[in-house]
Amino acid sequence: MIHYLWWIPTVTIVYVFYAWLSKQSQELGGIYFWILAFVPLPLWAFVTRISTNLLVDGLIYDIIMGLAFTSGLIIMGASAEFTTHQYVGLGIAISGVILMKI
Repeated sequence: MIHYLWWIPTVTIVYVFYAWLSKQSQELGGIYFWILAFVPLPLWAFVTRISTNLLVDGLIYDIIMGLAFTSGLIIMGASAEFTTHQYVGLGIAISGVILMKI
């Protein structure tokens, strides 16, 4: 259980940073070099080394990855094209993660 204390915040920070890089790339006219250099960061390889249940950890990793990226875009104001359905879906996904761990 202690291993969740380091990799969940790390994945969250990395994918919020990745959302920021994506937004910057879009604003600067498509400078993709920094995004392409950042993508190969092998976080999942580090998580699998200490995982006790790959299925649960894989689900948590994928959900946190999606939620962190989407939340990062919302925080930075890059979500002008989001519809109400997408916000409702994000809320359902967040509540599902919370309920999965209770």
